[in-house]
Amino acid sequence: MKNYNSEAEGRIDFYKELGYQGNPNEENCNVDYSTNTDGVINGVLFEHKPVINSAAAPLNRVLGQAIKYLSKKRINGIDVPDTIILISQNDEVAYHFRSENYFKEIHEFYYSSASNDNDFSVDVSGMETIKYGKVGFDRIKELIETSDYIKVDVDVNNVIALARRFYSENKTANKNDFLNEIRQPNFFKYINSYAKEIDDNSEFGYIMDKLNDDMLQQEIGAYYTPVEYSEKSLELLRKAIIQVPAGNDYVIIDRCAGTGNLEEKMTDEELKHCILNTYEYFEWLELRRQYEDRVRYVVPKSAATYVRGEGVIKEGDALTEDFFKDPNIRQYINNPKVSVIVFENPPYFSGTNNQAAIVVNAASGEGGKKRSTKSVENNWIIERMIDEGYTKASIANTVRQFIWSAYKDYLRQNGDSLVVYSPASYFNWYDIQSKTKHLKFDTGFGFNRKHFHASDALVTCIKWDYDSSYDSVASEQKEFPLQLFEINKQRQVVKYIDKENIVIKKSFTSPSQYFVCKDSTNAFACLVNNGSAPKTGLASLYSIADATKRGNESYLNKDNYYNMLPVYIAQLTFDRNKWYNNDNTLRTFDRKYDYTTCNELLKRSLIFTCLYRNNHMVTKKQGSHLIVNQLCFDSNTVALNKLNSLTLDESDKKLIKRWESLLSIAKQTANYKANYKYGVYQIMQELDTFQEVQKGLTIEKKYDNPDLHNNIIRLNKDVKKYYDELIEPLLFEYELIK
Repeated sequence: MKNYNSEAEGRIDFYKELGYQGNPNEENCNVDYSTNTDGVINGVLFEHKPVINSAAAPLNRVLGQAIKYLSKKRINGIDVPDTIILISQNDEVAYHFRSENYFKEIHEFYYSSASNDNDFSVDVSGMETIKYGKVGFDRIKELIETSDYIKVDVDVNNVIALARRFYSENKTANKNDFLNEIRQPNFFKYINSYAKEIDDNSEFGYIMDKLNDDMLQQEIGAYYTPVEYSEKSLELLRKAIIQVPAGNDYVIIDRCAGTGNLEEKMTDEELKHCILNTYEYFEWLELRRQYEDRVRYVVPKSAATYVRGEGVIKEGDALTEDFFKDPNIRQYINNPKVSVIVFENPPYFSGTNNQAAIVVNAASGEGGKKRSTKSVENNWIIERMIDEGYTKASIANTVRQFIWSAYKDYLRQNGDSLVVYSPASYFNWYDIQSKTKHLKFDTGFGFNRKHFHASDALVTCIKWDYDSSYDSVASEQKEFPLQLFEINKQRQVVKYIDKENIVIKKSFTSPSQYFVCKDSTNAFACLVNNGSAPKTGLASLYSIADATKRGNESYLNKDNYYNMLPVYIAQLTFDRNKWYNNDNTLRTFDRKYDYTTCNELLKRSLIFTCLYRNNHMVTKKQGSHLIVNQLCFDSNTVALNKLNSLTLDESDKKLIKRWESLLSIAKQTANYKANYKYGVYQIMQELDTFQEVQKGLTIEKKYDNPDLHNNIIRLNKDVKKYYDELIEPLLFEYELIK
């Protein structure tokens, strides 16, 4: 009998005895270790301990740990093994249990990890004890061969994971297909039929957005509003209600209500004033179920315009002229004795310059589906905004369309208000405000977007008032203060302790208005303007050989490149450590050319550009000519010659030394070409080669030159730090970013 000090060593030997490769570091490993288990083979979950029934590992608690692993698999949409075998390695004993006996426990949601909660235990009656030896191992092999998976229920804890799995393996499927699948399972072999009728998805009400297929999610851009933030935003709504003139009725219009999360904590009296609308069919069913008898009006009134393949009710498209003319809504808008409060969280869909925020299905082949896009001209709101002077690029996001439409179509007089959720970058641009000039900022909150089923970033919720005496063009207000709020572990909205307030600054001019060079004579690079919002990891600088006519490009040559590089790097916003610093900046040119007086900014912009991994400039052949990358620090380039004329500080020298070390290693690689000039991007693409290797159930990259790869990682890390600490503050100072 061998005593194991290492549980991992005991696992590997055990699986070897059964004829399996249990070492996860070996290419031919055929034991499934996903979701951090001790191994799954066919329909058997194994849980290993050096000794079971010791004080540290009582049998009932080890079984409880295994059940928590099964619960985790269910929640992750993974098939749940019907057999549990606990292995006491040093006792050479196995304990066999049937998962079906713990059906209730498997369907619980456990907040602590399986290995951390030492108080969780279950009844162990009905187990089979198996001692090692030929008979014992034959029995375990028999269990492996005959085991399967149990059927589990569908509920709010696992439905999102099941949806993701369904869409990933059924590329043309939509939300309607998924909701039918869970009621009549065909793809899923191991779920019980969801018993409720197809029109009843009330259990999933607050997460209906997460059940959308990817294309529908892109189409409607709808993201759930957490009820905690919804309740907080009611403070702004109630300020608006208090401002309603004496003697007036009022209506609260939410054109993007979804399943009614914003309305969940309203009083019955407030609900009586609500007009609610949603576009997605199953959300509309839930909205009607919850609110139809409690609010003034639910749009649409029927599903007459429901398009099954698209999953939407056309009558609920709030950006159409038909919606605007709905007499059930216009009766209030046209009545001066009714004050209008628009209260909504608009969809965050961003189309391209030539696409509207509408995506539709088109038939393809026999019963197949594909998605196609409509042009912006098909959107009634966009057409009117373009007539007013907006560019397509500036209004591609539906948030701007909803905000503009709220002002133009619903707010008419003093006492009207708009309480709206939006990213900061969709209201702090001067061009937007100049065309909604009677919309006056009152109070603003800042929320963390991660609680909206999205990533860490700032989402604003602001109360704007219609004020006929206010003119946003003439106004001196250039800053918008926001109070920051987080949701803590107890699901309470609290002031953010690290920083209670933040100020968003109004932006007036775009660099694209001033920084344009269309003359490609003697140019060696092409800089593409990507709009006003900085992007993470943006790649918009190309060699002249790769330049294409986009209409928004500027050409760089020896005379202008040095002053243009700060404008290029101002397009870049790395992920910030604090959520309130994400998604709240715009590129501006409000201080015009003042930045050209800052030698440190110019120098650091050159260094950063030449060492940035997403500077897409490369050396390449074009016919018989070699087009050289001049914006890298390889020998005798335009950039290196300029660098040699500058005075470097210690931070600069450290980064350049890191680059020189990387270049030295790169020159030793097999694919290196001595007549090429290399930047970081080209080294990564052409010299940092690797092989894909199977490791257990995953594919890993094995780099041909680990030293080169590790030096790339270190350089990229240092370059990011250089940008964050030494460049970005100067970009803010000179208002290339606000």
